[in-house]
Amino acid sequence: MKSYTFKYHIGQVIYFKTDKDQNEYLLTGIVIDPYGHYYLLSNAGLEYKAYELEITSERNTLLALGVEKNANT
Repeated sequence: MKSYTFKYHIGQVIYFKTDKDQNEYLLTGIVIDPYGHYYLLSNAGLEYKAYELEITSERNTLLALGVEKNANT
């Protein structure tokens, strides 16, 4: 039997890396298919599908405040 390890766990609060509002999403499921896996995230009664590279468990405060990161710093 194959064993899987995931970066995030069900019930964890997750953020989309590119979401300017940095809304909180609840991880409600993990789907394994022949091509890999993806996460199911819920917010305001809606469910979203996301891949690991799109999400993070840490809120980006600068993005939420509208502060852009300077490429020279």
